[in-house]
Amino acid sequence: MGYRSTFVSSESHIQLPSWFVNKYANSVNMRESYDKDAVLFHTLPISSKHEGKMYGMYGMLIQDLQRVLDEQPVGYSQQMALMVLHEDLLHDLHVITSSKLTMTNYPTAI
Repeated sequence: MGYRSTFVSSESHIQLPSWFVNKYANSVNMRESYDKDAVLFHTLPISSKHEGKMYGMYGMLIQDLQRVLDEQPVGYSQQMALMVLHEDLLHDLHVITSSKLTMTNYPTAI
């Protein structure tokens, strides 16, 4: 029970650090890529594997994504978007940078 949501992020080649991959491995889909030495790494985009509560299971996701951006090397992309789709057909667009979070709510008309 509760207010459940799903999400998907913008496309980017931002490499996800191991702490993020380990924390969200069971709940978030991440793109798998391989470097020239056939070593696996994960990048954006991400999406939810299951519906969940943004104040529960995914409660720290946005702050963790901001931390991921903050940890990127100088000169790499430090902005991304996360679209959250809620069970009542509302959706939110979160624009995340290493220094700022912006959220816009959009009602959905049927």
